[in-house]
Amino acid sequence: MKDKQHIQREQAEPGMTLAQDLLDLAGHPLMTTGTALTERRLAGLRRRGIRGLVVWGTQELDPQQVAAQRATVQAQLDQRFRQVEQEPTMRELKALLLDYRLAGLE
Repeated sequence: MKDKQHIQREQAEPGMTLAQDLLDLAGHPLMTTGTALTERRLAGLRRRGIRGLVVWGTQELDPQQVAAQRATVQAQLDQRFRQVEQEPTMRELKALLLDYRLAGLE
């Protein structure tokens, strides 16, 4: 089963695939979900001071790990959508993003 693994930049290797958008410290997108890592891209992450990222792995997750990842994703989206939570379109977008980011955890 594919799962999302939070790894340190030093653990990243060419050929790994991002499982979550990669943002800089200001929240600007650097790479999108599904981007394959290359030596050049990894060098760019080093230059920008990126410390960690989320990649796809194949490790089995136990129920506690699944619950922890669900909670992390939910907290991230709650933070991101905190100022627009009352807008129906934004609530729908948040729900779609939650489903997308949790896909593959079960």
